[in-house]
Amino acid sequence: LKAFKVLENEIITLEHIDEMPNEIDHLVDWIHHNNRTQCEYYKEYLDRRKQGGGREYFSSVSKAYEFLYKVAPTKKVDGSWLYSFTQYWNDPVFRDFIQIYLEELGLGSEKANHVRMYDNLLLAHGLNQLSLNLSDAYYHQAAIQLALAYAPSEFIPEIAGFNLGYEQLPLHLLISNYELKELGIDAHYFNVHITIDNFDNGHAQLATNAIKKLSTRYRSKEEFIRKLKIGYLLNNKGMSSVQIIKNLSTEKMVLEIFKKKAIVGKHMHSNKCMFNNKTTNEW
Repeated sequence: LKAFKVLENEIITLEHIDEMPNEIDHLVDWIHHNNRTQCEYYKEYLDRRKQGGGREYFSSVSKAYEFLYKVAPTKKVDGSWLYSFTQYWNDPVFRDFIQIYLEELGLGSEKANHVRMYDNLLLAHGLNQLSLNLSDAYYHQAAIQLALAYAPSEFIPEIAGFNLGYEQLPLHLLISNYELKELGIDAHYFNVHITIDNFDNGHAQLATNAIKKLSTRYRSKEEFIRKLKIGYLLNNKGMSSVQIIKNLSTEKMVLEIFKKKAIVGKHMHSNKCMFNNKTTNEW
């Protein structure tokens, strides 16, 4: 019930839903346009790098690590919003949605499961514990996705719209993938999403086809589009990857770690070392 209240409140407060076209038949052109725009921006980024420009997201490994554990709450529920559609497994209209969901799960292979991929990435760099001590703001988007996972049938268009937005190829994914590789961090998780979310034969294409089929079930195309747009805009709620990247701060991250350790280790440290004439315990 709490999850549905979160979802309903988000939907009620959303505004500016005119970005998407008002006709289902125009979705393909709109998505193609968005894809071309992101690719152009990425080309401009690559040109800046070739001309000697530095990394624009992660100036150091520590900032890359901070990003990885702060986006973890959302990555740990990857694809969950489509769980609600599995109850319609015998309805051909939902086939493409369920195909996307099964691919998020890895099609039966644990190594290909997207959540497992991200868990392994965190474990490989010792970041799994850090991802468990984040403030509520970092769980906002994940809560929406989990609410959609258990949403009743009246939310079907919103779920479809959310899925359409999530399967687009964002610029931040391309740049993150590029810079993580530069820093020697395994970017397989990000590279997989660049590969499978394409509009040629990937999830973006499946999502669009699924919406076309789904729309035939609704008498009021205007109401269907309105709800589709609302679901699409739910992608923008909560702490986004871009917002997290803009607020990366190694100093703040280290201070937060020290504060937590200071409470747990109070009076228990060895006093062999002195810092500014104070022992560790005194600090």
